[in-house]
Amino acid sequence: KNVCDGVFFVGQELDELRAGAAVDSELAMQDRLIREVNAPLIAVDAQGCIVEWNRKAELLTGFTKEEALNKNLVQTFITDEFSDSVQTMLSQSMNGQEITNYEFSLWTKGGQRKEILWSAKARRDGQDNIMGVIGVGQ
Repeated sequence: KNVCDGVFFVGQELDELRAGAAVDSELAMQDRLIREVNAPLIAVDAQGCIVEWNRKAELLTGFTKEEALNKNLVQTFITDEFSDSVQTMLSQSMNGQEITNYEFSLWTKGGQRKEILWSAKARRDGQDNIMGVIGVGQ
């Protein structure tokens, strides 16, 4: 004889599950956008080291993402004549200022200079703290 003498339920709060799924979905969308946007996109951390380098940045410069990651943007990829002003632009963006239509030269893997028109703004974490700068070129 089969007798059921109790029921045991295990549950999880749906709001937490949904919030986690929404964050995962948003991060996946951001990652896809970074990879597929039809413009060079470069992000640096607070020390100016590259943390994101999309496919268009690879095509523009000839450097792969793997070659660019963790390199200092200004010291490695910016021509000498623009290094001080690009460093100033990064500092301003780190302080929350949005930069638009900023022109400078970038080195390619072949040693050529590429002129680029840039827009940059602060990268923020989930608590709205500035953690770096993200720039999109034309």
